[in-house]
Amino acid sequence: MDLEPAGKSAWGIAECSGRDTPRPADHAFVSPDEEILEKLQRRLGRVHARQRIGIEDDREARVFGQGLNFFHPENWRRSPALIRTALQLTGLYWRARKNAENVQIRRHDIRLSRLPSSFDGFTLLHISDLHVDISDRAMQRLIELLPGLAYDLCVLTGDYRGKTYGPIDATIEGMARVCAKIVAPIYGVLGNHDSIRMVPELEEMGVRMLLNEAEMLERGDQRIHLAGIDDAHYYRLDNIEKATSQFAHNEFSILLSHTPEIYRQAVHADFDLLLSGHTHGGQICLPGAIPITLDSVLPRRMGSGLWKYGDMVGYTSVGVGSSMLAARINCPPEITLHRLRCG
Repeated sequence: MDLEPAGKSAWGIAECSGRDTPRPADHAFVSPDEEILEKLQRRLGRVHARQRIGIEDDREARVFGQGLNFFHPENWRRSPALIRTALQLTGLYWRARKNAENVQIRRHDIRLSRLPSSFDGFTLLHISDLHVDISDRAMQRLIELLPGLAYDLCVLTGDYRGKTYGPIDATIEGMARVCAKIVAPIYGVLGNHDSIRMVPELEEMGVRMLLNEAEMLERGDQRIHLAGIDDAHYYRLDNIEKATSQFAHNEFSILLSHTPEIYRQAVHADFDLLLSGHTHGGQICLPGAIPITLDSVLPRRMGSGLWKYGDMVGYTSVGVGSSMLAARINCPPEITLHRLRCG
């Protein structure tokens, strides 16, 4: 379980940012974007890297193409200004802002029939949907909470950026501050708000990104597998078959996915536990934590908290940060400690 920070072995220190890497004088100029594409192709393979970057660029073109496209949904229908105005009209705005700062620690014992006995009590810190660049106060609270927690492993289930497009510098800076407070090995996946251009710098700060990949974790002579997939909600570049090809189907395995929408694929791939986020639990909910929308195609019972499908246990985090606007109603933000128990 003693892991060297994955980024340093995968990328090399000199390759940290993809923006300022020294170039040999006798080489032709290579743009920062070409440079990072080359790195990602070495890391993930040509097809995955080019597809992800291509879809990201297509998205930005639709939002900003030929000047500001006012009629694009991300520029008006879900505008933070409209959400803020609606909350102000109902008198809930300041309460919603305060709620968004009140990050709670949730603890669960999860009993799993195939869990190897050496991993009984193994604890995962689950952090999701940080949206660090638009959730300042929630990030401050998270940084205060992290030093007091005990856990064996930290998993991040995506959506580190606030918007679904645009610059990543503020996101990287915010993630560096959070990751500096995490003492165990960190594994992560990308969400639909995230750019694959973040991967080199996230791995440089010690986050082992799992993009249709798996890692083996060992305790004594027993082992479990931790797999992660690329975003299955918007980008749809998830590949469970590739992730599971790295271990035997009858061995205990955990899947990290930004969205829980792939629950059917996961259970039939013999995963024992699925950890996800994406839904925010609705973020703005009716009394009783009833979500107005989950922005997901799945049964509502899977929209937050613990659930079960077939022989697989799932957990959908409501997240730490907030999307579009730092505001929550009847759905407080959370980080979660999952203690795995032999069931």
